[in-house]
Amino acid sequence: MKNQTMKITSTLLYPLTISLLIACNPSENDTPQPYDSGVIVGNAGNFTDNNGSISFVSRDTKLVTFNTFKKENSRELGGLVQQYTEIDGKGYIVVDNSSGADKIEVVNARTMQSIGKIQDADVINPRMMVAGPTGTGKAYLSYWGNLKADYTFNKGFVAVIDLGTMAIVKKIAVGFGPDAMKIVGTDLYVCNQGGDTKVSIINTQTDTQSQQLEVGGNAKAIETDINGSVWILANNKMLKINPQSKAIERSLKIGTHPEKEAGNLVINADKKTFYFTYSFYDANNNYELKGETYSFGIDDTSIAANKPLINRVFSGLGYDAAQNRLYAGFTPSYKQAGYVFRYETSGKIIDSVKVEIAPSSFYFK
Repeated sequence: MKNQTMKITSTLLYPLTISLLIACNPSENDTPQPYDSGVIVGNAGNFTDNNGSISFVSRDTKLVTFNTFKKENSRELGGLVQQYTEIDGKGYIVVDNSSGADKIEVVNARTMQSIGKIQDADVINPRMMVAGPTGTGKAYLSYWGNLKADYTFNKGFVAVIDLGTMAIVKKIAVGFGPDAMKIVGTDLYVCNQGGDTKVSIINTQTDTQSQQLEVGGNAKAIETDINGSVWILANNKMLKINPQSKAIERSLKIGTHPEKEAGNLVINADKKTFYFTYSFYDANNNYELKGETYSFGIDDTSIAANKPLINRVFSGLGYDAAQNRLYAGFTPSYKQAGYVFRYETSGKIIDSVKVEIAPSSFYFK
């Protein structure tokens, strides 16, 4: 009877042991990967050299993994890095090649290993990519198309991408020099910055341009605040727009300097404070880029731009909501490595890390 009891007990314990072993053996999806958590830095590179790259920066240390795409795929990206973004576990690197081999490199977001690429002969000078509304399985890519012989703009397009097949399924004509974009509800706002004065609005349910919003100058950036209002940077003004009526509710002039232009607009974690650069190229000093970095709140009634948050200008800004830190890319020249500076929201510097040529964009994960 004792032996029989032991046999029954062993039989009962056997499947339990297997279950415990399975539970203790993590699946591939649970296994930590090199690029699970940190900051992706898009280094634009020098356009004629086609040497853009991706750096990976640790949040808590000064550790940097250089040229991650080449490290994981044994080849260069081969162009100017315009943007890195992630959608449903995949990373999308928008690459503008000076010889015309423009593309979007698609990678596993956790390993940076190549999955494929999105490329179309008509998609020339790609700029920015955004995911469509949740559940649509599509994304949008702004691109300029061919420039004229004098380097002025023809009208550009927004490509509709099927994320399942990684194919471009439609091209929507918009304004001159489409660049930054933002999904607001079922609307896609497209900033046309190539000598245009209108923002294009695309209905994402029909993928057609439904409206053009007059903003009085080149639209360079777009964000939404805590209240859902749309803010557009155009012609050195911040325009607050009602997303339902599309009416401009507030127009705030930025500074009074005759040459400086505002750019690199980002918003903080609670979506109540904006940060931007205000700069110009000094013709009297070999066209050196000069300027400062400022902030303003969504309830401010003016933007004086005479008391800088940070008394230097940058080639790109990003805001890390996980740590409430401002990231800033510094480009000494387009022939040498740049730096990323990390700041507290007060403008106090935390540290800096060396990255690659022309750090211009950030993705926080």
